[in-house]
Parts: sequence; structure tokens; C-alpha cells
Amino acid sequence: MSGPPPKFHGVSDLREFFRTNQTPIYFVSPTAFNLLGMDRWVRNFHYVTYFDSFEGSHPNVFVPEDRRAPEFESIEDICNYLLRHPEVLSFTAANGAGGRVVFVMFDEETEELAARAGLQVAHPPAVPSVTPPSSAGWPLLPNSARPATMPAAAPAAVTARSFKPWATGESRSRRFRSRRPTATSGI
Repeated sequence: MSGPPPKFHGVSDLREFFRTNQTPIYFVSPTAFNLLGMDRWVRNFHYVTYFDSFEGSHPNVFVPEDRRAPEFESIEDICNYLLRHPEVLSFTAANGAGGRVVFVMFDEETEELAARAGLQVAHPPAVPSVTPPSSAGWPLLPNSARPATMPAAAPAAVTARSFKPWATGESRSRRFRSRRPTATSGI
């Protein structure tokens, strides 16, 4: 998968491209289920998972034998654990350098660990996530700090009579203006 990007003229070109793929592609996740069956369409596609849902019987699922790990708090933690695991690093090295890796969930640490393992993340870069406070905490935030969502922007008690001025923008900024559905609006 180096050089200029290929030009595809249809589904048959896509299928041919992936069926003749020479670059190892790894799906790193707690289980293989999210992309189960992808290995039938993409040559050199491997699942690297923490849980062995197939009890060793799936030929393209790699699960490290030594799985003594700390308690995980997220999918990203499991992916990061796997990308640090010596058995996983040996497995990816044995399949050749310069592979690609895909995830269901990942963060900046996952990207860094993949790069250290010689793998290229096949996703746009991770965006730092900001965990919002619980929904019970939203009323404690001033309006200027709340996200621009309908619950934060809508009046507390909505009746048809009180909503119309608000919805038409008479009492709020243009940013929250509602629109009537049209044939092309998708509503």
C-alpha cells in the first residue's frame, strides 16, 4: 500500500485491491465481533483480541496466552494493553514490518503505541475527549459554559404559545433558529 493511491472504478476494483493486499492489517479490540468476516474480504487481515471468543479455532484471531492484566476501564485501555504486550509485538513483527492497524476506540496513547510497534493507524488522528459532567451537573453550569444543545437552549416550560417566539428567533440568537422540514432537509 505504498506509492500513489489506486484509482477505483467500481466495487470489483475495490474487491481486487483488498483480495490482493500484501500489507498486514490488524484489528485490535477486546473481541473480533465488530469486524467479524472482514478477513474473508481483505487478505492479510488479522484480529488481535483480549478475549478469545472462538477458543482458538479461528485461524485469523490472535490472542496472547499470558493475559494477566490490570483491571480495564475502557476499550482504549484494552487496546493499549495489547499494543504493549510482548506476544502481540512478536506476532506483528513476524507478519512483516509496515502494517496497518484499526480500532473501534482509540486515543493518543494508542496512536503512540502503534507507532512504536511499527504500525500505521488507518484512522484520522484521535481527538482528545472531554468528559462532560453528569446530566445532573448541567444545571450547575452557567448558560455560557453549557453546550449548544436543545435542552440547554430551550425555555424551561415549553408551550406552543411560548415556544413560537423562541423557535423563530425573536428571543434567542440565530444559531439556534429552527427550520421547517423540506423535501431535501432529511427530516
